[in-house]
Amino acid sequence: MATDQHRAIKFLRSSVDLLTARFVRALCRNAQWNLPQSERRRKLDGEIDIPQLVTQIATIQDTTYPTAENEASPEEIYVPLRNNYKRHEHVGLNVFLLEMFNQFPSILGVDKTDYMTSATTGNALALENMVRQAQEETIDLNVAVTSFENNVLTTDVTVTNKTGHRFPSGVAFRRAFLEFLVLYENDVIWGSGRTNSAGVIVDENGKPLPSEFLPDKDTYQPHYQMIKNQNQVQIYEELSQNVDSEFTTSFIHRVEHIKDNRLLPKGWLEAKFFEDQGKVMYEFMESTDPEHTDNDPDYQNPNNDPSFPGKDSLTYRVTLPSELDAAKLSVKVTMYYQAIPPYYLHQRFASAPDGEATKRLYYLTSHLNLNGTAMENWKLRLVSATTLVNSNQNR
Repeated sequence: MATDQHRAIKFLRSSVDLLTARFVRALCRNAQWNLPQSERRRKLDGEIDIPQLVTQIATIQDTTYPTAENEASPEEIYVPLRNNYKRHEHVGLNVFLLEMFNQFPSILGVDKTDYMTSATTGNALALENMVRQAQEETIDLNVAVTSFENNVLTTDVTVTNKTGHRFPSGVAFRRAFLEFLVLYENDVIWGSGRTNSAGVIVDENGKPLPSEFLPDKDTYQPHYQMIKNQNQVQIYEELSQNVDSEFTTSFIHRVEHIKDNRLLPKGWLEAKFFEDQGKVMYEFMESTDPEHTDNDPDYQNPNNDPSFPGKDSLTYRVTLPSELDAAKLSVKVTMYYQAIPPYYLHQRFASAPDGEATKRLYYLTSHLNLNGTAMENWKLRLVSATTLVNSNQNR
């Protein structure tokens, strides 16, 4: 009898796309009600006991019958919570794309109303969470003025990665960069990493740096350990070139790795640590090693110390006009993030200007209104630090 019950239940479950459990239960109850009181607990057809069938169907989580063939016991498949694992959200920080979803839902085919709950706040909440994570859980920034002598201001900047993986991560064209400003009272008198309203990095005259659009194989911003000029910018990024030595963002055309100075995570180990685990493991881990970082010790872990800090330190040595009052000088450093940098859009518009997808992308990016958002001027602020010169100077 138990076997027959199980067969009946399996048959009903296989028809769940046609009949809901509530409907089946109602049918069973009606069948009982049509019988005399004394017969309601008897078998209707000599095979199935209706009260038991009602119980099996009405129980959402049936603990007496396996949900899959050969299923292990709950004790065997239970995953315990482990205290030595950290929570991580794979957010991606592509707030620019989410804002496009917000402003152009019909063009992108995105319904901002949740079809199950009718909620309309999903996009706003996702943006809010991305901005919170960007500004609270991504980067630590430390700024220290070490000297101001003979009109030369020397400042050490240290950026520490808090993400648990390289940063930026994901697609290779994402980048983060440092804006370093020297202010006299409230006026900027020297700056590296300043941008215009389109997020293009500019020089002291507001002119876009040639490196912003990667026009040839040698024009880009290398990794710096010391910056002295306003056309030098510390950009954390991965740059690759194709077989023709042209910069590319294509996954399948990458041939030469020109630069990879993305911030390393805490505890990072060099690939050579994994050599004794075989060639495949070594080559896999080798892809996580930095490239072309000019022998920067912050990107080396020769002893494979597990306490590797995951940071980058660099020095700004700035020559200022003479006869400035040190008491009125301050330094402000900000790290910005761009999921869609200018050169990425430039390559799309130049390579297929007449394509329908290109035209759509051009419309979206040229009409996207970022004023008053966390992404104003096409850059997302991660963290800032300001210090007075006379409070840190080491004369």
